[in-house]
Order: sequence, then structure tokens, then C-alpha cells
Amino acid sequence: MSVSFDLKGSAWAAQMQQDCPNEAAEYWSKLELYSKKKLWHQMSQTILEFMEKPFFTCSALNFYEQFVSEYESKMKKLSLVEVIQRAVANISELEDAEKFLEKAGSKVSACQMSTILIKVILGATILRINDDRKKVKEIIEEVEKEIDGLGIVPQVHSRFYELASKLYQIEANHGLYYKNSLKYLGVADVKSLSAEEKQEKAFSIGISALLASDVYNTGELLQHDILASLQNTPNSWLVDLLQAFNSGDINLFQSTASQWQTQADLKAASQKLYEKMCLMCLMEMTFVRPANDRALSFAEIAEKTNLAKSDVESLIIRALSLNLVKGTIDEVDEKVHMTWVQPRVLSVDQIDRMRHRISDWVKEVAETEKMMEEKARPILSH
Repeated sequence: MSVSFDLKGSAWAAQMQQDCPNEAAEYWSKLELYSKKKLWHQMSQTILEFMEKPFFTCSALNFYEQFVSEYESKMKKLSLVEVIQRAVANISELEDAEKFLEKAGSKVSACQMSTILIKVILGATILRINDDRKKVKEIIEEVEKEIDGLGIVPQVHSRFYELASKLYQIEANHGLYYKNSLKYLGVADVKSLSAEEKQEKAFSIGISALLASDVYNTGELLQHDILASLQNTPNSWLVDLLQAFNSGDINLFQSTASQWQTQADLKAASQKLYEKMCLMCLMEMTFVRPANDRALSFAEIAEKTNLAKSDVESLIIRALSLNLVKGTIDEVDEKVHMTWVQPRVLSVDQIDRMRHRISDWVKEVAETEKMMEEKARPILSH
């Protein structure tokens, strides 16, 4: 197919219909019609829809320069940036990409979210072309300040959290990767991902939750549908391991060791994982105890964690220093009196246990009220 690049707009769209597959020709015909009739909303929707089709074989950069640029002032700014994002992906030189985005940014400067998205696209482009992590981190920090307090716009926020998580994954910053990935899952349309993409993302997020030194709550991830993508796959053990951590189940952690130790990063960090598991176990022991009975003996903790009794006090001190629990240690009686445990996203089983505890508390209050009424009756009758 021979297309003249001297043509622009509707004339270019009309010529593009020649020798195109029927499906593509239909879209070119629509674009030509909408541009002539000035149906800008319909044209914008058709542009974005067309670019997602497998039969869209035109260069996104050429498409932008020959067709979209003629009508960009008529399009919604965020829709225009979506086209710009696809067009810049065709540029291989960073200097050219930066100039292109700088020029594009001036065309959407009236829309704050569009300007922010241009910066995010620039960060992703830098990461793709020359891996300048320092520059990308500066962009992330700048954008983070700008979007703080703004309403959620999924197409902007999801791209930002995706960029941040990519950078922190490259840097092996497991904690920040995990936190930004959770934010991404909270705003992105995960259903649009392929099965392979879901599995890859679920696996990497799950591994980061385990390896992160500052993550002691996997409940939010366990509640997300993306983990279902790992069921009936060779990596289904990861879901069991995350559940073991969330419930502080040392036995489940140890019984699945033959599976999770096949993953090199987890095997290398096996000792740290065990230490983290012991902390989660201590948190769970504190959580399940009634508020008026949170005196845990060293012997009891040692039994639950499979630690030597002599190592229990160090575990407690570690938990206190991380602010996972609050309490006081009685070295004479070898007990710790817990007063608080860090709030967590609870599993269904944990919520059910809490429901039973609340039910028991209500009964105790009712019995106390009844006892007070009976003892006060003789006094009130006089």
C-alpha cells in the first residue's frame, strides 16, 4: 500500500483505506466521516478503540502526525495524551522523545491531569531508552507531590503507580515495589490484563511482600482477585505461603518449604523469612488473646514459634522496636504483657474470630449489667 505523507487529516484517512483489510478499512472510513462532520467525541473514541485493535498496523507516530495532530485541539486532553503515549513508544532516541513530549505537553497544559500524565510518560520513556533511574526517581517524587490530594483518575494514577513499581522492582526495593503495586491494583483495570500478565504480576507482588523488610501485613493482597490467577499453576504455593505469613502459621510455613525454596530469592532469604514468620506468629498470638488476658509466657511463645526459649526475649524486643506490638517484658516471671498489636487487614477467619470475641464481650457486659441490677435492687428499694 502506497500512502502519501503530503496528505493530512481526512484526506490521509481516505487514502489509508486503500488495500486495507476490511476491519481496518471500516475504522479509516469512520475517522474520515467523523472528521468531516466534526463529530469530535465519536472520532476520539474511535481513534483510541482503533489503536487497540490487532489490525491497526500503522505506526502510532505516523498516525499522530498525519491524522490526529490535525484535530488535537478538538479532542479531550486525556484522550489526546493516550495517543501521544502510544506515539512516543515508536521513538528510539531519548532526545527526540523528550522534544516530542515537551511539544505535546504544551498542547495539554490547560489540563492538570494531562500534564501530570505527560511527565509519567516521560519517566517511562527514560526508563525504556537509557535506564536513567536517578532522573526517573526525580520525576516520580515530583509527580507524587502533584497528585497528592487530587481525586483519583484511574488512567493517570495507574500509569504513575505502574512506573513507580517498575523502578523499584529494577532496584530490588521490595517494600516500595509492594506498596506501589498495591496502589496500582487499587486503581487499574486488572480485568484487561491477559492471564499471563496477571500471573506474572501476582507472583512478583507476592514475592516482594515476603522479601520486604517493612511489610508485615499481606491481608490486602490476599483479598485481591489477582491472586486467583495463580491457582492451578506451578506457583500456587505462593498463595499458601502468603496465608501462612498473614496468620502466623509456622507449621504451614515449614511444610511448604520444599516448594518455596525452589525460588532462588526466597531460598537465599530463608533465615530472614523465618525471623519474619516468628514476628507474624507473635502478632497473631497477641491478636487472638482477649484484651484482658494478653500475658504471654516465654515458654508459650517458644512452642508456637519453634524457637529456643533463650531466643524469645530477643524476638519480643525486635517486635517492640518495629512497633508491631506494644507491651512490657517481665524477665522474672518470663512473660510479656501485651497491650496493643499493629492493625492489619484481616482474613475471613480472623474476622470470624473477632466476631466471636465481640459476641462473648456482649454476653459479659449483659451478665455484669444483670448482676449490678440485682445487687442494686435492695439499695434502691429503700
